[in-house]
Order: sequence, then structure tokens, then C-alpha cells
Amino acid sequence: MFLGCDTETTGLKPREGLLLEVAIVVCDNNLQVQAQGSWLWPQSTQAAWDLSDDYVRGLHTKNGLWVELAALEQQVRASGVSLEGARTRLEDHILQWLTGINVYGKGLEPMLCQGGSFDANWLEVHAPKLRKLWNHRVHDVSGIKRLGELWYGAKAPRFAPAEGTKHRALDDILHTVKTLQWAREVVFR
Repeated sequence: MFLGCDTETTGLKPREGLLLEVAIVVCDNNLQVQAQGSWLWPQSTQAAWDLSDDYVRGLHTKNGLWVELAALEQQVRASGVSLEGARTRLEDHILQWLTGINVYGKGLEPMLCQGGSFDANWLEVHAPKLRKLWNHRVHDVSGIKRLGELWYGAKAPRFAPAEGTKHRALDDILHTVKTLQWAREVVFR
């Protein structure tokens, strides 16, 4: 089984930024997606905006993430639940979702991701219950892709995300799975 994760954030440093979105995919040993989920992370939209640089602001304006986060923030505030309370409830909800699809409690898995320990570090700071789903190993697909290019001259195809979804967590982790499927067929043959 492969348990993949991608995050969208306000920048590169977890202790200085905010988590904005989390996506998780569950794949069987043949890299077929068995389940997928994506969740906006409750935050103060203004605080997230202020912590972002111009690149991140433009990126998440274009892909609609800011608008969705602002709507979520309004819903959470209208419910009378604090943003921190909403984040705790969301972490618990995700763990229940994984239990419902018979994943949670099976033992720690290596994290399937793009970009080394980036996503793991963000979860460690902002969603520690989720981070505990994975062990210390990370299957960094971008590293595998790069090695295929260096050692075998294999050029990975570009998997274009759906229009308007560039740099959204679910699209990014599904792209990671496609890239690993390519590597399995081309690099690890």
C-alpha cells in the first residue's frame, strides 16, 4: 500500500507559515488509486495572505484557493467554533475517514510525495496527528524521476493538471502517482 500526501502552504518554512490545504491518496501496490480526499485547512485568510509572498498570493488567487479559504473561514466563524477547534476536528475527521476505508491503524507507511520531506515537515508542525500516519521513510517521486533522467536518459512526460487547478493539493498528489507509475514502467523495468 502507498499512502500519498500533498500540502499547499503559505511558503517554504513550516514554523513561519500556515498550512492551507491537505490531500491524501491511498494506492494499492500496483499504484492504482483506491481512495482520495482533499481538505481545506481552516485558517485566518488575512493571516495566511500576510504570511505569503507575491508568488504564493498570485498562485492561489489564480487557482481559487484564497476564495475557498475565505468561505471556509466565514463558515467556521459563523458556527461559533474557533479556527483551532475546527483544525482539530478536521484532523480527527481525516483519521476517521482513513479508518472507514480500512487504512488507519494498519501500521505506519512511508510517505509518497513530491519534494522530499516538505509535506512531512508541514504536517509535523500543523497537523501532528496526521503526520503520525507515516513512518520516517519518504518515497520522494521527484528524486526518482530525476534519477531516471540522469541514469537512463528517461524523460518523464508532463501530466498537465486540469485547467485552473494548478498547485492544488489533490491534483499535485495525483500527478505524483502518475509520475511514479511512469517510473515503474520506464525506470524500474
